[in-house]
Amino acid sequence: MATRTENAVIDATLFWAALVTPNDMSGKFQVDLGQLTPEAAATIKGWGIPIKEDAGDGDKKPNKGTFVTAKSNYPIKVVFKAGISEVDPSVIGNETMAKVKINPYDWKFKTKTGTSLGVSKLQVTMLNEYVRKEDDDSDFEGTGDVNDDAPFDLDDFED
Repeated sequence: MATRTENAVIDATLFWAALVTPNDMSGKFQVDLGQLTPEAAATIKGWGIPIKEDAGDGDKKPNKGTFVTAKSNYPIKVVFKAGISEVDPSVIGNETMAKVKINPYDWKFKTKTGTSLGVSKLQVTMLNEYVRKEDDDSDFEGTGDVNDDAPFDLDDFED
């Protein structure tokens, strides 16, 4: 496959950014680039990369609108526009706005081939910092003990 040299800088709203730690599912650094302008979407489609739509569902899932996932094998360089508070890139939250340098790359895996979107750098233009809620139990370390106040008897599950 020939090396591609195209690139573009687009405005995008960031979602689910894994900029300094690889994403658990893909093993790559990645970010969803959402609420794309028609011009940005046309550029990406012109490279043969499909655009997705996601209207979200209120509080549980944000409205990404027209979006695409951009990936990198390396941590994504983050800079901040003058006047924007600089933070650790790991706390860049959903709906942060940025200018993003993107490029297409061709790939081959076994018998499949395709084109995906790469990202090398982004400039935060409006920061929405991720703040963990106190009632967020994602780090909950349970005891593994059965709750004695369970509304059922575990003997009911015997054969």
